[in-house]
Parts: sequence; C-alpha cells; structure tokens
Amino acid sequence: MKFHGTVHSIFDRTVNLKCPNGELYTIATDSVDNAPNTLITDIDSFSKKGLAIGDQVYAEGERLYVGKNAAVMLLQVHVWRSKLPSYSEEEEILRNHVAAAQL
Repeated sequence: MKFHGTVHSIFDRTVNLKCPNGELYTIATDSVDNAPNTLITDIDSFSKKGLAIGDQVYAEGERLYVGKNAAVMLLQVHVWRSKLPSYSEEEEILRNHVAAAQL
C-alpha cells in the first residue's frame, strides 16, 4: 500500500489527513460511524497521542504511521461499502417524500 500525506486536523475521536492531491481521509475511534475515506481503529483517543498538525503520515508494510507517536496496523482493514435504500420510480411518491422532509 502506498499512502502519504500530513495531519490536517486533530480531534479526540478523529484525525483528518490531507494528501498531496488535496483529498481528505479520516482515522477514527470505533465510537464513530464508518464512512468513505475513513479508517476505524481501536484507538480510544487521538487528542492524547502527541500528534501535531503537519505531522507526516505514510504507509509502510502493514502499518500506517501518523507522526512519530502513532501507528495503525492495517492487517484487518475492510473496505466500506455503502448500501443505498431503494427509491420508488413513481414521481408522485418521490415528491411526497421530499415535501414531508421539508416540514
């Protein structure tokens, strides 16, 4: 796996990473819902890891290194797959749903 970027922002339950192409990724605790570009970990808090904005992030072997103070094992990573609900093809039903959502 090739990955490199920098720490963009740090919160207690998430760390956002910025890649050279501008794309953002998130590393999160398991108390956060899974989502695109998000790596859920068993880390309990990021705010106490000694991370700093601008820290280098890179993948080497089966680990993702975040600055000098954190590493995430990538052996059991699963790709997130979204499941979209089915929608009616009838225009009137769709308009009723949109109208109800706007209340």
